[in-house]
Amino acid sequence: LHNKKYGKNKIIQKCYDEGFSKSLIENLVFEEELEKEKATYQLKKYFVGKNKNYQKLKENGYTFLLNQGFDFDICSNVIKIIDDVYDFSKEKELLEKELKKYFLSHQINLDDYQEYQKLLVTFTKKGYSYEDVKNVIKGVKENEIC
Repeated sequence: LHNKKYGKNKIIQKCYDEGFSKSLIENLVFEEELEKEKATYQLKKYFVGKNKNYQKLKENGYTFLLNQGFDFDICSNVIKIIDDVYDFSKEKELLEKELKKYFLSHQINLDDYQEYQKLLVTFTKKGYSYEDVKNVIKGVKENEIC
């Protein structure tokens, strides 16, 4: 299970599931540095092919690590690598792409204040910055995008 890069909690749970004795499981040793290395490996592997905005990638990556059995403190430390590997230049491109899909599936009247606000809230909840959403919507309104 160490070779599969699982975290401490998942390894312990699998040992209990397989019927190992409690005394044997309690004697397992987990080095923090090795746990960080495994978590980093798992997170980098998880990122491959993910086309999400920064905030969602960070949230989903954190949840992924927890599901792989890593402790909260390990997850908190390792998740910071997103800042180093994330390409922030794609953030606006992702937003534009998502907005285009949203406009195709919903009939939006951007002149209606309530619909405009609903659109702003929807995309800020997805993790995009308020200013970016506002600017891209303005571009759509002025027919620069779509």
